[in-house]
Amino acid sequence: MRRSFPALIRSPDLPFAILWLASLLAGALLFQDFGLAWDEPLFYQYSDAVGSAYSIPDWLSGSVDLEQAYGPSAEDHKIYGAAYLLVGRNVTRLLQALTGIDAWTVWHLTNFLAFELGVLFLYLLCKRWMRPPAATFAAVLYLTQPVTWGHAFINPKDMPFATLFILAVYSGFRMVDRLSTMGVRPSRVSNARGAQPSEPSARERQPFSARLAASLGI
Repeated sequence: MRRSFPALIRSPDLPFAILWLASLLAGALLFQDFGLAWDEPLFYQYSDAVGSAYSIPDWLSGSVDLEQAYGPSAEDHKIYGAAYLLVGRNVTRLLQALTGIDAWTVWHLTNFLAFELGVLFLYLLCKRWMRPPAATFAAVLYLTQPVTWGHAFINPKDMPFATLFILAVYSGFRMVDRLSTMGVRPSRVSNARGAQPSEPSARERQPFSARLAASLGI
């Protein structure tokens, strides 16, 4: 521990970590101050109803009614996937059991945590091309925009989608990097002319995402 603490203090990620944790604390203190948007109750009722569509016992018993699985305002809810709701409702139930606060208010905390996850991965994504101070500035700029900060609590549609989009981009780059490092090594067997294959250049050994960014002038 004595060695790790000085290393932590000197970490270039420390400024972002402090600001990010401070924003988490601010959200935890403020989430009860936000009222419900007009469409939130309908959407949260959708989260309560949609579980039946993924219940194997309900399907085997023939009791699944997909129209009812969308909750109220079914025609509107059909255009929204249920992935976030299926995860978020379990997080909300856990937080509600821990806090005793009503479910719709706790949903604001769940939405905020999903938003903060996007801020974290935006920082990690920016670090691919920027130094930590610049990546911190970009992530904090996104975090502190009045519109995104407010919607982080009351918008269970767009802000989780933004987080999933950031995660998808970050994961895509990581996947390509991993695949590029798993490429077939040059064979040591002589080719038809008896010449040994050349070793890959330094540029060829770079991750694909780095070569792509360089070609785009990023």
